[in-house]
This record gives sequence, structure tokens and C-alpha cells, in this order.
Amino acid sequence: MEKKSLSPVMAGLILALISIVTFVAFYVTGRSFDKSGLSYLPMLLVVGLLIFFVIKYSNDKDNNVTFGNCFGYGFKSTAIMALIVFAFVLIFVLVQPSYKQEFLDFMSAEMDKDPKITEDQKATTMNAMDKFFMISILGGGLFMNLLIGCVASLIGAAVAKKNPRPENPF
Repeated sequence: MEKKSLSPVMAGLILALISIVTFVAFYVTGRSFDKSGLSYLPMLLVVGLLIFFVIKYSNDKDNNVTFGNCFGYGFKSTAIMALIVFAFVLIFVLVQPSYKQEFLDFMSAEMDKDPKITEDQKATTMNAMDKFFMISILGGGLFMNLLIGCVASLIGAAVAKKNPRPENPF
């Protein structure tokens, strides 16, 4: 008898919740733009959990799945997560306008560290970042969530046991 597996919607909600909680935790602690190894923790959590969810899906189906079934489950979960995180970031940036200024200040400080960047280049870049902040933060975040989720879904689908049995036509 087949066990009831976690739906892609629930898996996506769990992944989104983890992404949002880690985002808020990093923001509150002042590590939003941190470049240390700790900044990869949210991504590693999402990748690890997504692979776990895909393998669990396969096991719950008694391994009677194909690579495509497993990948589809993982990518559906990723799509749900990406849309929820997209909506959260949109609301967060609108409610917390200081986030944009903190980002621009961080980027300005990073450009000041590179002696090859002239003041004109810095001014042009900062103007473009200011003008296209919303589209880049939202579009970039959506793209990266989908890309990371796609890779994790592929890994999960490759690792999950698959033993598809042909359906009985009668």
C-alpha cells in the first residue's frame, strides 16, 4: 500500500518558510550582505531539504517512480517556494525601504575597495543599481531560487531509488 507523500505545495511552503526565516535572521543580525561561508547556509538548507523531499517522495511511492516523476515533484516544490519568496521580498522591500539604501551603501563600499573602478564608473553603476533595484533584486532572486531548485531537483531525482513497474493494462 502506498504511503501518503508530502505534496509539492507543502514541500514548497516548508522551503519558503525556511528561506524567509533565514533571510529575516540575516537582516536582523546585520548579515544581509555578508560574504562569509555562513551566507551559504540558507541555500544549503534549501538544497538539502529539497533533495530529502524528492527522495522521500520516491520512498513514499514505494520507488515506483521515474526520474521525471521525481524531478517534477522537486521542481513543483521549487516553483511554489520561489513564488512565495518572491512575494515576501517584494513586500519586505516595500515595507522596509531602508533595505535598498543599505544595499546601495554596501555596493558603494565594495566598489571603493577596487582601485580599478573610477568615480565615473562608480557613479554610473550606482545610478543603474538605484534605478533598477526592484527588478534586479526580485528577478535575480526568482531566477536564483529556480536555478538552485532545478539543480537540487536533478540531484534528488538522480539519487532517489527508482523501480518503475509497468502498469497492468487489465
